Amino acid sequence: MYQSISKRIVKIIIITALISIVAVSIPGMLLFSSKIKEEALSSKKKIMEEIVNQADYKIETIRREAKEILSNNELNALLLSAGSGDHSIENQISLLLNQFVNDNYETGIHSAVIRMPDGTEYTSITRIYSDSYPVDEEYLNSHNYYLGTPQIYTDQESTLKDEIRFVTLINSSDPSAGYLILNVDLATFETIFSSASDESDRLMWLDYKNDPIYPLENTYDTDKFKRILDFTNTIHINSQDQFSEDNVYTLLQVSKRGSLKMVMDVSSETLLKPYQWIFLFYEISLVVVVLIIIISAIPVLLRRLHPLIRLTHHMEKTSKESSIATFENLHTNDEIETLAYAFNLMAENINEKNKLSVQHEIDRAKLSFSLLASQINPHFVYNTLNIITHLSRRQKYEEIIEVNSALIRILKDTLRIDDKEVTDTVEHEFGIIDQYILIQKYRYGSAFTVEYHADDDARKMLIPKNIIQPMVENALFHGIVPLLDDNFTGKIVVSVSYTDDQIILSVSDNGIGMDPEHLEQVRRFANNTDYERGKHIGLKSVYTRIAHLFGNSPDNYRFLIQSEPGKGTRITVILDRIN
Repeated sequence: MYQSISKRIVKIIIITALISIVAVSIPGMLLFSSKIKEEALSSKKKIMEEIVNQADYKIETIRREAKEILSNNELNALLLSAGSGDHSIENQISLLLNQFVNDNYETGIHSAVIRMPDGTEYTSITRIYSDSYPVDEEYLNSHNYYLGTPQIYTDQESTLKDEIRFVTLINSSDPSAGYLILNVDLATFETIFSSASDESDRLMWLDYKNDPIYPLENTYDTDKFKRILDFTNTIHINSQDQFSEDNVYTLLQVSKRGSLKMVMDVSSETLLKPYQWIFLFYEISLVVVVLIIIISAIPVLLRRLHPLIRLTHHMEKTSKESSIATFENLHTNDEIETLAYAFNLMAENINEKNKLSVQHEIDRAKLSFSLLASQINPHFVYNTLNIITHLSRRQKYEEIIEVNSALIRILKDTLRIDDKEVTDTVEHEFGIIDQYILIQKYRYGSAFTVEYHADDDARKMLIPKNIIQPMVENALFHGIVPLLDDNFTGKIVVSVSYTDDQIILSVSDNGIGMDPEHLEQVRRFANNTDYERGKHIGLKSVYTRIAHLFGNSPDNYRFLIQSEPGKGTRITVILDRIN
């Protein structure tokens, strides 16, 4: 499909710009994404570390409160008495524990329990519970304390709440001395536990046994949770690590105290979300830069191409003309200037060659026409000589002189045709036809007439020599003569009319005419190179001479034949006016 060079260049620039955007943006985005992910992961790890430190600080606060209780002399004395079998002091122990709970209410401790080696429990009076709490003695043998899995309790207002248990040894050097259990409202830890919810796609806290603390239900599938547990076994206390799968990063942070484990899932989208403005700014900047380049480059290129476009239009315009006009001299100091110079040089050479070629064609056409027009129909000469012989036998000397003079005039006019003298006036051609008719009347008698329809101006116009006579001869022999034996009077009408630039010659007869099939055969014969002796040779000669002088016409508009059976035939020839 045709497309101008300016559109092609604009398209190439735009496509190149788009490819450049893609080629630059994709590696850039990948590089930026990688760097930003590293920074974002590092930032998430710092946040996790700070949150875990807050949880450690909370645990350390509870541990100090527990230490304070266990270092109370009055409580130790009461516990010693209880160990001796004195059960009357149970209320005193409960009051001391309750006082401790009230004094440390802001820490979130809502009740305290002391479990003796024999299973006896002393509780603060605020504690309401439905079951006892198991103690992980095996873990306590190697650790001083731990946070237990949250359970549900009922407070004094009969409201169900979650609590998390802090368990520690009464005597760290004697694990068999019993345990202190501080029940802390889970809500005091939830603020810390949930503080990273907005930073992640999924968050979970595990206790020392890797049981979920927050949220209380495990949200991971079995395979993923197993992988997390396997991974936690490789992480030391107070350290962190990560692994990734399916474009999701799983970060783990282990606390210093209580062996808490914080697990955070962060997808790439979440990591990059805070930095979307950077990517947007990068993309917009890249597009703006490319647009600036395009907007700047296209006008410059089009200005440089403008002379070439004008030269192209000039070439298209002159290609439809007979001569090629030269183009203006360009001074672009590049290939376009060279092209314009070469085109002008080519135009001058072609124009010169065209002049020579046209003159050659004119000369050749005239020569061909003269050769065609000078051809003498041998049948005509033969018949004329027979007429003269017939008249001689009858000693018609005056008629012989008349016929002979007519023949001489016709032959002289034919011999006068050369490569330069190929035209004559209509009036002169009428005179030649009169001589021809004079001879034919001696052969066929006066059973036909010839009329001329042309005004004075038409008679003075120049036409190609020997054009009308062959058409009159064709009308006589093929139209009139076949009907002469039937008491028929033939009539041939020669008409000449004209317009500003054309001359219309017409020869019609009232003879036998032609049916459509015969008419089509005559038309085809006149328009091709076939030759059949005796069949409309005059028409063929006329058509060929017209083609030599005026060129072939695809629709034969210069040579028209009309005929109907019994109504005669009309042959019309359209010529260009000759000055």
